Amino acid sequence: MASDVTLELLDREEVMTVECEQDLTMDQLLVTMADICHISPVARGLFAFKQAGRWLPPSHTVSAETGALQLRLRYKMPDWRSRDRASNLKNVDPKAFQYFYSQVRKDFDCGLVCNK
Repeated sequence: MASDVTLELLDREEVMTVECEQDLTMDQLLVTMADICHISPVARGLFAFKQAGRWLPPSHTVSAETGALQLRLRYKMPDWRSRDRASNLKNVDPKAFQYFYSQVRKDFDCGLVCNK
Protein backbone atom coordinates (compact mmCIF):
# COMPACT_ATOMS: atom_id res chain seq x y z
CA MET A 1 0.00 0.00 0.00
CA ALA A 2 1.32 3.45 -0.88
CA SER A 3 1.52 6.53 1.33
CA ASP A 4 1.74 10.19 0.44
CA VAL A 5 4.80 11.90 1.90
CA THR A 6 5.11 15.67 2.02
CA LEU A 7 8.66 16.85 1.32
CA GLU A 8 10.08 20.30 1.81
CA LEU A 9 13.06 20.80 -0.47
CA LEU A 10 14.80 23.94 0.71
CA ASP A 11 15.96 25.01 -2.74
CA ARG A 12 12.34 25.46 -3.89
CA GLU A 13 9.36 27.49 -2.80
CA GLU A 14 6.74 24.78 -3.27
CA VAL A 15 6.26 21.70 -1.11
CA MET A 16 6.28 18.33 -2.88
CA THR A 17 3.97 15.42 -2.25
CA VAL A 18 5.40 12.08 -3.28
CA GLU A 19 3.62 8.75 -3.31
CA CYS A 20 5.87 6.12 -1.70
CA GLU A 21 5.58 2.45 -0.95
CA GLN A 22 5.27 1.81 2.78
CA ASP A 23 8.36 -0.40 2.91
CA LEU A 24 10.55 2.35 1.42
CA THR A 25 13.37 3.44 3.73
CA MET A 26 14.55 7.01 4.27
CA ASP A 27 17.82 6.05 2.61
CA GLN A 28 15.99 4.94 -0.55
CA LEU A 29 13.87 8.08 -0.49
CA LEU A 30 17.04 10.16 -0.07
CA VAL A 31 18.49 8.68 -3.27
CA THR A 32 15.35 9.72 -5.18
CA MET A 33 15.25 13.23 -3.71
CA ALA A 34 18.98 13.76 -4.26
CA ASP A 35 18.48 12.87 -7.92
CA ILE A 36 15.65 15.41 -8.16
CA CYS A 37 17.92 18.08 -6.60
CA HIS A 38 20.89 16.99 -8.78
CA ILE A 39 23.01 16.19 -5.72
CA SER A 40 25.78 13.75 -6.58
CA PRO A 41 26.22 10.38 -4.88
CA VAL A 42 29.48 11.67 -3.37
CA ALA A 43 27.69 14.41 -1.41
CA ARG A 44 24.44 12.52 -0.85
CA GLY A 45 25.75 10.94 2.37
CA LEU A 46 25.91 14.39 3.96
CA PHE A 47 22.13 14.77 3.73
CA ALA A 48 19.31 13.34 5.84
CA PHE A 49 15.63 13.90 6.52
CA LYS A 50 14.40 15.89 9.49
CA GLN A 51 10.87 15.64 10.83
CA ALA A 52 9.51 17.90 13.58
CA GLY A 53 13.00 18.78 14.82
CA ARG A 54 14.21 15.16 14.84
CA TRP A 55 16.65 13.50 12.46
CA LEU A 56 15.31 10.27 10.98
CA PRO A 57 17.64 7.26 10.72
CA PRO A 58 18.33 5.87 7.22
CA SER A 59 16.56 2.62 8.14
CA HIS A 60 13.32 4.38 9.14
CA THR A 61 10.50 3.30 6.83
CA VAL A 62 7.72 5.33 5.28
CA SER A 63 4.35 4.73 6.91
CA ALA A 64 0.86 6.17 6.80
CA GLU A 65 1.82 8.32 9.81
CA THR A 66 4.89 9.81 8.11
CA GLY A 67 4.33 13.55 8.21
CA ALA A 68 6.18 16.37 6.51
CA LEU A 69 9.88 15.74 5.92
CA GLN A 70 12.61 18.25 5.29
CA LEU A 71 15.74 17.35 3.29
CA ARG A 72 18.70 18.99 5.03
CA LEU A 73 22.48 18.94 4.95
CA ARG A 74 23.29 17.19 8.22
CA TYR A 75 27.07 16.89 8.14
CA LYS A 76 29.59 19.53 7.13
CA MET A 77 32.87 18.43 5.58
CA PRO A 78 36.15 19.17 7.38
CA ASP A 79 37.59 22.53 6.35
CA TRP A 80 34.38 23.30 4.47
CA ARG A 81 35.12 27.03 4.68
CA SER A 82 38.57 26.78 3.09
CA ARG A 83 38.27 27.65 -0.60
CA ASP A 84 41.56 26.05 -1.66
CA ARG A 85 40.83 22.63 -0.13
CA ALA A 86 39.68 19.78 -2.33
CA SER A 87 37.21 18.86 0.43
CA ASN A 88 35.35 22.16 0.06
CA LEU A 89 31.70 21.32 -0.64
CA LYS A 90 31.60 23.86 -3.47
CA ASN A 91 34.44 21.96 -5.18
CA VAL A 92 33.03 18.49 -4.46
CA ASP A 93 29.43 19.16 -5.55
CA PRO A 94 28.29 22.66 -6.55
CA LYS A 95 24.60 21.62 -6.47
CA ALA A 96 24.94 20.34 -2.89
CA PHE A 97 26.67 23.61 -1.97
CA GLN A 98 23.82 25.59 -3.53
CA TYR A 99 21.29 23.48 -1.60
CA PHE A 100 23.21 24.14 1.63
CA TYR A 101 23.16 27.86 0.86
CA SER A 102 19.37 27.67 0.37
CA GLN A 103 19.07 25.82 3.69
CA VAL A 104 21.04 28.46 5.61
CA ARG A 105 19.16 31.26 3.84
CA LYS A 106 15.79 29.76 4.76
CA ASP A 107 16.90 29.26 8.38
CA PHE A 108 18.05 32.88 8.50
CA ASP A 109 14.78 34.17 6.99
CA CYS A 110 12.79 32.14 9.53
CA GLY A 111 14.80 33.52 12.45
CA LEU A 112 16.49 30.22 13.26
CA VAL A 113 20.02 31.60 12.98
CA CYS A 114 21.19 33.46 16.06
CA ASN A 115 23.30 36.56 15.50
CA LYS A 116 24.63 36.80 19.05
